[in-house]
Amino acid sequence: MRQSRSLLVYLCLCLLPYVVPGVIPAAVAQDSAEEERLLKAVFIYNFAKFTRWPESVVGGEGGSLTLCTAGKDELAGEVARLSGKMIKGHSVTVKSLKDVPSPEMCQVLYIASSESRHYRDIVASVSNKSVLTVSELPGFARSGGIIELYRERDRIRFKINLSVAREAGLAISSRLLSLAEVVGPEGGQ
Repeated sequence: MRQSRSLLVYLCLCLLPYVVPGVIPAAVAQDSAEEERLLKAVFIYNFAKFTRWPESVVGGEGGSLTLCTAGKDELAGEVARLSGKMIKGHSVTVKSLKDVPSPEMCQVLYIASSESRHYRDIVASVSNKSVLTVSELPGFARSGGIIELYRERDRIRFKINLSVAREAGLAISSRLLSLAEVVGPEGGQ
């Protein structure tokens, strides 16, 4: 467990300068809320980095990886800063869900807290599609979402619904799974 935490801290600190170039991680935020949002955006970047989509979805190297946001909250604004970053040879393009013809055109879909009443409909619209869904909404992973960010004892943690990810044709790295609480049939919860 200690090694898993060390890996998580290492991943976040290594990627922070790439998310916000020229900024020293210790001096990133004005306050702890801003720092937490930035760290969560780094988590979302890492989730994409440690996920493999079917080749037919992302295509060859040089294409783009579309990260969509549904709704608005402060983290959605932070996620927008990932636009132009690279993941596995693909440039990240960030779009609002309302600006794409179909939600299945997104490879990653962040569902903001403003969508608490409608998130199940959004998740259902990409059910069995190769879309990595991520949210901070409580119960998200147990309600058909793939990754749920949450806070526990001053730490950012995450749950992964591995069976939903597999149904979507997504392969999540065992390194990422070792850091997560796995829910659903594979996690026994």
